[in-house]
This record gives sequence, structure tokens and C-alpha cells, in this order.
Amino acid sequence: MKAELYNKYSKELVRKIPRGSTVMYKLADIKPDPDNEGRFLIPAYQNVPSTDEIYDPNTDEYLPIAYITNVKADGEAILGEINFTRAGAGCLILNGNNPIHQKMYQYLELSNYNHSNENRATTVTAFFKKADVKADAKIEREERKMILLAMQKADELSVDDVKFVASSLGMRLNKSEEELRNDVEEYAEYNAEDFLNITLQQTNRTESLVREAVDLRIISHNQKSAKFVWRESKKDIFTYKKKIGVKPFYEIAEYLQTENQEELEAIESRVLAKRDNP
Repeated sequence: MKAELYNKYSKELVRKIPRGSTVMYKLADIKPDPDNEGRFLIPAYQNVPSTDEIYDPNTDEYLPIAYITNVKADGEAILGEINFTRAGAGCLILNGNNPIHQKMYQYLELSNYNHSNENRATTVTAFFKKADVKADAKIEREERKMILLAMQKADELSVDDVKFVASSLGMRLNKSEEELRNDVEEYAEYNAEDFLNITLQQTNRTESLVREAVDLRIISHNQKSAKFVWRESKKDIFTYKKKIGVKPFYEIAEYLQTENQEELEAIESRVLAKRDNP
């Protein structure tokens, strides 16, 4: 096909990479390899068709576009190849100082195979997208923080809490404490969000226990002094910082679970005794 018949879009659709800048595209369906930790499932080769048909909203027309790298003497278009490869980690990095990259960028930005193209034809299966490096970095950091928090919480679990989490996950409990801890910590590392939700359930359970202990007049909550104390002995159990948005019962529940399991067991024992002998 003659080169002059392609890329007759309006000037509003012209795209340029700023000089000195780079743009990265990546395959949209890259997933972790379940059989190889730290690796990803990436196709050996994924070709982007060199021609496409797009809608130009400025002229209300459909027109052919192409990634043209050269033109023959007779005006015939020479099409270039655009490939995502496993060797390139499923990514393409284009440099604004490279004229060939500028042509590729123009084509990829308008391509219907580009998830990031807001004007793409949804009848076409898109398989790559422009990478927002800053946004991706932020997401990765947040995910890493979540994993670190999950691992920390897993390490701080009491024996009973380990059994609670293991039971919630349907794990067999007829194992040693070390084996159970290892199983729970491994789950926390690879399923951080789910693990934290389970520990939140445990915190909610402990919070309910403390509220019941207050209702049964086993312990007292003094809001003025920001303390929880044993009602009979007046011994302090927990003191929290008075500040806007503080949740006293959540705070003591977290404290009891992570730092004072003996006190938690004492509260639970007293509550159970009161339930049996109201």
C-alpha cells in the first residue's frame, strides 16, 4: 500500500516524546511465575501489527495508520516491526532523541492494541499499555510496605493467634508451633492483604472481648486518664495517647495481642468465668 494513504490523521493526534525523555510500554498480562519465585511469565515474542485502523474524533473519520520506517521509490510503504520479547522483560523503552523511536511512539499511542489509548476500538483486544513509572513505583512501594507489615504482624503472633490464623486459612493444626508459624509467615509473605484482613478479624474479636469485660465490670475504661485498669485491684492494664481519632478499644486490642498475651488470657479467663456464673 502506498505510504501516502496512511497516517492522514488530524494534527491534534500528533504525538511526540520530549527530547531527552523516555517512554516505556509493557505487556499488560505479565504475571508472576508460580513455579519460580521472583520470575514472571512473559511470552518469548509478542508482535504488534504494523497497520491498524483508528477513529479520528477531530474529523469523525476512520482511517488507516501504519508504522512506516521507509518508503520505496514507487511510494510503497516499508513497514517496521514492533516486538515485545522475553529478553526485553516484556517492555519497550523509547527515547525521544531517536527518530525511529518517535515514529514508533506515534504509532503505538494511536494503536487500538494499546490499553492506554482512550480512543481505542474496544472490539480489538489490547495487550500492551504505557507504563507510568512513577505510579508503578508508588504501587510497588505500597505493596512492599504491606508485605513488611504482614511479616511483622506474623512474627508477633502469640501461639493462640497463630492457631487462629492457621484455622482461618484451613491449615492442619496437628503440627508443631514452629511448623505452624512457618506456614502462617509464608502465607503472610505471599498474601499480605488477605493475612492482614484475617489479623484484623482477630483484633476485632479481641476488641469485642475487652468491651465485654468492661460491660461485665471486670475492667474499667477511664476516658479522662486514658487508661484501662482492673476494677478490683485498680492495676493499670494499658494507657493510650489522647488524640483526635484515637480508638481506645482497638488500641488495647492491638497491645494485648502483640505485647501482653498473659494479660489478654487473664481477661478472657475472667470473662468466660462471668459468662458461666452471671
